[in-house]
Amino acid sequence: MSSLSCCIADRRSLISPARIISTRPTLREERKEKKGLQPFGLRRRRRRRWRSEEEMEEEEMEEEEMEDGGGGDGGGGAQITEAIDPAAQAAAAAAAAAAVVTAADAAAAAATIAANAAAVAAATAADVATASIATIKANAAAAAATAAAAAIAAEEAATAAATAAAAAAATAATAQATIFDKAAAAASTTATTAATAAAATATTAAAATAATETIDKAAAATAAAAATAVATAAAAAATAAATAAATLGAAAAKAAATAVAAAEAAAIAAAAAAAAPP
Repeated sequence: MSSLSCCIADRRSLISPARIISTRPTLREERKEKKGLQPFGLRRRRRRRWRSEEEMEEEEMEEEEMEDGGGGDGGGGAQITEAIDPAAQAAAAAAAAAAVVTAADAAAAAATIAANAAAVAAATAADVATASIATIKANAAAAAATAAAAAIAAEEAATAAATAAAAAAATAATAQATIFDKAAAAASTTATTAATAAAATATTAAAATAATETIDKAAAATAAAAATAVATAAAAAATAAATAAATLGAAAAKAAATAVAAAEAAAIAAAAAAAAPP
């Protein structure tokens, strides 16, 4: 193909310069171009001139072929074919060899790239596995530390709950003892008051009896009635005091029982909190 192009270029060089139409713009067009204006029809005129030149070259080539004749053209064509075929074959062989070399290079490059990618992937997988194992170990250690801290906190909470329950029980027992002591003191005071009233009643009765002997029966009856009233009042006071003491003792016992039940409930809640999972 290169020799054919050379032949065509040689034939174009034989065209006389007188037949070539100039494509140089006119002075008016140059002035418009200098002013920055686009001359009207300049491109179209240049395109037409270029087409006319090509047409002239084609006509020139056709005339030369007509002058050479059919037989001579056939022989020349055979010579050109004979001259072109070895060069085309050499070019085709060189292109095929270059294509083979290029394909081999491409295959080798692809294999190298694949091997590098596989090595990078393997290294990346190993790094990821190592990092994952380290992360798992770190997470396990952190979880163990958290569980130990939770167990210690639960133990401390159970100890605090047991201490609070013991303190509540001791307070309840102290309160119960204090209440019982106060109830016993009140009962003793009431008994002493009743005994004093009974002694007074006996004294009054004795005085009334002595007075009865010296006073008439009416005065004796009046004294006896007064003594009876005093005795009744003393008995009523003693009964009321005993009832109040019994009532106070029952209320104190009930309060103590309630405090003990509350302490037991607190101890049970503390044990449940200690037994609950963290």
